[in-house]
Amino acid sequence: MQLAKLRQRPKAHWAHAHDQICEDVDYSSPAQVTNFHQPFVRLNLQEVAQLNELTYKDLAGGIDGAFLNQKVRADSLDPVEYIGFTDSLTARDARRYTSPVRNIMVFHVKSSEFAENGIIYPNSVMFEDWDDVANDPATQSYRDKALFLIWASNVRLNCTCESFLWWGYQYILTQLDASIFPVNVSPRVRNPGVRGVVCKHLNRVLRHLPFYTGEIATEMQKQFGVTT
Repeated sequence: MQLAKLRQRPKAHWAHAHDQICEDVDYSSPAQVTNFHQPFVRLNLQEVAQLNELTYKDLAGGIDGAFLNQKVRADSLDPVEYIGFTDSLTARDARRYTSPVRNIMVFHVKSSEFAENGIIYPNSVMFEDWDDVANDPATQSYRDKALFLIWASNVRLNCTCESFLWWGYQYILTQLDASIFPVNVSPRVRNPGVRGVVCKHLNRVLRHLPFYTGEIATEMQKQFGVTT
């Protein structure tokens, strides 16, 4: 993987569900503007995947918030909990790991029925270019390296919920070469149109990932030391 190639990736085009100004929207409120105009990235994930592996922005742009009313359902979930970094997913809690090189960021997301079932789903984001970005001499500060990882690094995803497999999100990510654990089980019954790209839990994680730049930078500094 060459970092220069990542920096030259074709730009996606941002679009909006509603392009006209609405008198009922308070344009001083980012939340109201976002909820009404619903910005999204206009791109074909299959075409992008053929040319490049997928970045956070590519995958976040492919989320279909209307499918299964996912945007509303993701909004209703409790905040995600950052757990840490790991180099493997053979255990449920990344705190158990002591490997010196870890490139999988783990979050816990509570079930929408957590009060009744007490279930927590580990969600994972793997940064495939972790070592390359960390050792890139063109980017000095770990904050800049963390930003580059979020916006330009190839990523793979995983959620442990049942919907991730049976509604076809794991299959879709496999076709896009963006699943940590590839599968070939097509969702012919539940999602024959193969809509969407991630479950509501990963939807929530991806929307919050840019706010964890500091945690990514701190982890990278732990692993690779002080920059010169």
